[in-house]
Amino acid sequence: MDRSDELKTKEFAEATVMAIFRSAVAAFYVDVQHDWFRCVRWSSKIPMEFPQDGLYSTAIATFITAMIPDSHRADLQLKISCEYIRNHVNKETPEFGIKVPVRVKNNERWLNFFVTLVDMECGMPHHVVLSARDITKEHLAEQKRYELISQLRSETSQYDRAIEQQNRE
Repeated sequence: MDRSDELKTKEFAEATVMAIFRSAVAAFYVDVQHDWFRCVRWSSKIPMEFPQDGLYSTAIATFITAMIPDSHRADLQLKISCEYIRNHVNKETPEFGIKVPVRVKNNERWLNFFVTLVDMECGMPHHVVLSARDITKEHLAEQKRYELISQLRSETSQYDRAIEQQNRE
């Protein structure tokens, strides 16, 4: 990775954190089987250059390195890795959360990270929503997160029904 890529990824991480703080929730729709993500919750406060999709592991590693204190870094990196999610999210346990401090200027802020299962494929988690929220904006974020998850689940089931219909025809 050259210096310009490094600067871009640091800007990406900082934009992610600012988006979380300003809009109460920023979420990624993650394909945990193929290490891919897409930003799915937008706010007018998020910069236009904020990437919409890309490699999940690269973005998350950058975010953690730039913003999470060393004492919490390894635990968070493990628990939101694709491998951990594939092994720990299922129909019986469709969600888990992690609370971590974030490095920001002037004061300490805490984020709650949540991983929520959207759908499964061949008995394995397929898509999840990864969201993080500033704990001072808990209620609003909770509402928005569940609206988003419901919408994604609905879109996924409509897509599945359309494929079943095509297969029958």
